[in-house]
Amino acid sequence: MTVNINLGCGPVRFDGFLGFDIQPGPTVDVVGDFTKGLPWGDSTVDTIAAYDFIEHIHDKVYTLRELHRVLKPGGIAHIQVPDAEMGCGAFRDPTHVSYWCRQSFMDIYMQSGPFHPGGYSFAVDHLDVTEMVDSCRWVIARLRALK
Repeated sequence: MTVNINLGCGPVRFDGFLGFDIQPGPTVDVVGDFTKGLPWGDSTVDTIAAYDFIEHIHDKVYTLRELHRVLKPGGIAHIQVPDAEMGCGAFRDPTHVSYWCRQSFMDIYMQSGPFHPGGYSFAVDHLDVTEMVDSCRWVIARLRALK
Protein backbone atom coordinates (compact mmCIF):
# COMPACT_ATOMS: atom_id res chain seq x y z
CA MET A 1 0.00 0.00 0.00
CA THR A 2 1.32 3.44 -0.94
CA VAL A 3 1.17 6.10 1.76
CA ASN A 4 1.69 9.74 0.80
CA ILE A 5 1.30 12.58 3.31
CA ASN A 6 0.81 16.32 2.87
CA LEU A 7 2.14 17.83 6.12
CA GLY A 8 0.45 21.00 7.29
CA CYS A 9 -2.04 20.66 4.46
CA GLY A 10 -4.35 23.48 5.59
CA PRO A 11 -6.94 24.00 2.84
CA VAL A 12 -4.86 22.24 0.14
CA ARG A 13 -5.69 18.73 -1.10
CA PHE A 14 -3.24 16.77 -3.28
CA ASP A 15 -4.62 13.77 -5.14
CA GLY A 16 -3.28 10.56 -3.62
CA PHE A 17 -2.08 12.27 -0.41
CA LEU A 18 -3.44 12.15 3.11
CA GLY A 19 -3.80 15.62 4.58
CA PHE A 20 -2.17 16.05 8.01
CA ASP A 21 -2.67 19.21 10.07
CA ILE A 22 -2.95 20.37 13.64
CA GLN A 23 -6.41 21.86 12.93
CA PRO A 24 -9.36 19.91 11.54
CA GLY A 25 -10.75 20.94 8.19
CA PRO A 26 -12.30 19.60 4.99
CA THR A 27 -8.90 18.61 3.49
CA VAL A 28 -7.49 17.17 6.74
CA ASP A 29 -7.58 13.38 6.95
CA VAL A 30 -5.42 13.07 10.08
CA VAL A 31 -5.39 15.67 12.86
CA GLY A 32 -2.22 15.70 14.93
CA ASP A 33 0.64 17.69 16.37
CA PHE A 34 3.86 17.08 14.41
CA THR A 35 5.94 18.01 17.46
CA LYS A 36 4.51 14.97 19.27
CA GLY A 37 5.44 12.62 16.42
CA LEU A 38 3.70 11.50 13.28
CA PRO A 39 1.12 8.74 13.76
CA TRP A 40 2.76 6.50 11.12
CA GLY A 41 5.16 3.72 11.98
CA ASP A 42 8.83 3.53 11.06
CA SER A 43 9.51 3.16 7.33
CA THR A 44 5.82 3.20 6.30
CA VAL A 45 5.51 6.35 4.17
CA ASP A 46 6.42 6.63 0.48
CA THR A 47 6.24 10.38 -0.05
CA ILE A 48 5.97 13.47 2.13
CA ALA A 49 4.97 16.89 0.85
CA ALA A 50 6.02 19.63 3.28
CA TYR A 51 5.27 22.91 1.54
CA ASP A 52 5.60 25.94 3.81
CA PHE A 53 5.50 23.67 6.86
CA ILE A 54 8.88 22.93 8.46
CA GLU A 55 9.64 26.59 9.17
CA HIS A 56 6.82 26.38 11.73
CA ILE A 57 8.68 23.71 13.77
CA HIS A 58 11.29 24.88 16.32
CA ASP A 59 13.64 21.90 16.28
CA LYS A 60 15.26 21.34 12.88
CA VAL A 61 17.03 18.12 13.89
CA TYR A 62 13.80 16.66 15.29
CA THR A 63 12.01 17.64 12.06
CA LEU A 64 14.50 15.84 9.84
CA ARG A 65 14.66 12.80 12.15
CA GLU A 66 10.87 12.45 12.14
CA LEU A 67 10.65 12.73 8.34
CA HIS A 68 13.42 10.13 8.03
CA ARG A 69 11.81 7.84 10.62
CA VAL A 70 8.50 7.46 8.77
CA LEU A 71 9.87 7.37 5.22
CA LYS A 72 10.53 4.01 3.63
CA PRO A 73 14.05 3.37 2.35
CA GLY A 74 14.26 5.53 -0.76
CA GLY A 75 11.14 7.46 0.28
CA ILE A 76 10.96 11.08 -0.85
CA ALA A 77 10.39 14.30 1.08
CA HIS A 78 9.46 17.28 -1.10
CA ILE A 79 10.16 20.42 0.93
CA GLN A 80 9.47 24.07 0.20
CA VAL A 81 10.46 26.75 2.70
CA PRO A 82 10.85 30.52 2.56
CA ASP A 83 14.51 31.32 1.88
CA ALA A 84 16.08 32.96 4.94
CA GLU A 85 19.03 34.08 2.84
CA MET A 86 17.15 36.42 0.50
CA GLY A 87 13.85 38.23 0.66
CA CYS A 88 11.61 38.79 3.62
CA GLY A 89 9.40 35.68 3.42
CA ALA A 90 11.17 33.78 6.18
CA PHE A 91 10.86 36.65 8.64
CA ARG A 92 7.58 38.40 7.95
CA ASP A 93 5.33 35.64 9.29
CA PRO A 94 5.47 35.59 13.12
CA THR A 95 4.63 31.86 13.15
CA HIS A 96 7.95 31.02 11.45
CA VAL A 97 10.25 29.73 14.19
CA SER A 98 13.05 28.03 12.24
CA TYR A 99 14.92 29.47 9.31
CA TRP A 100 16.24 27.58 6.32
CA CYS A 101 18.27 28.48 3.27
CA ARG A 102 19.71 26.55 0.35
CA GLN A 103 22.81 25.67 2.37
CA SER A 104 20.61 24.08 5.08
CA PHE A 105 19.94 21.23 2.65
CA MET A 106 23.47 20.63 1.38
CA ASP A 107 24.63 17.00 1.43
CA ILE A 108 26.97 17.46 4.41
CA TYR A 109 24.05 18.54 6.61
CA MET A 110 21.66 15.86 5.36
CA GLN A 111 23.83 12.82 6.08
CA SER A 112 25.02 11.30 9.33
CA GLY A 113 28.75 11.27 9.74
CA PRO A 114 31.66 12.75 11.62
CA PHE A 115 30.61 16.33 10.86
CA HIS A 116 26.91 15.87 11.55
CA PRO A 117 25.69 12.98 13.71
CA GLY A 118 22.03 13.87 13.16
CA GLY A 119 20.50 10.40 13.29
CA TYR A 120 19.12 10.71 9.75
CA SER A 121 20.58 10.40 6.30
CA PHE A 122 19.15 11.83 3.08
CA ALA A 123 20.43 12.07 -0.45
CA VAL A 124 19.69 15.51 -1.88
CA ASP A 125 18.13 14.67 -5.25
CA HIS A 126 17.20 18.26 -6.10
CA LEU A 127 17.95 21.66 -4.58
CA ASP A 128 16.96 25.01 -6.03
CA VAL A 129 15.54 28.42 -5.22
CA THR A 130 12.63 30.14 -6.91
CA GLU A 131 12.59 33.57 -8.48
CA MET A 132 11.62 36.46 -6.21
CA VAL A 133 7.86 36.91 -5.92
CA ASP A 134 6.40 39.64 -3.70
CA SER A 135 9.82 40.15 -2.02
CA CYS A 136 10.09 36.41 -1.26
CA ARG A 137 11.81 33.38 -2.69
CA TRP A 138 11.56 29.75 -1.65
CA VAL A 139 14.04 26.92 -1.30
CA ILE A 140 12.86 23.75 -3.01
CA ALA A 141 14.45 20.47 -1.85
CA ARG A 142 13.83 16.86 -2.77
CA LEU A 143 15.33 14.53 -0.16
CA ARG A 144 15.56 10.75 -0.51
CA ALA A 145 15.74 8.71 2.70
CA LEU A 146 18.89 6.62 2.91
CA LYS A 147 18.38 3.57 5.15
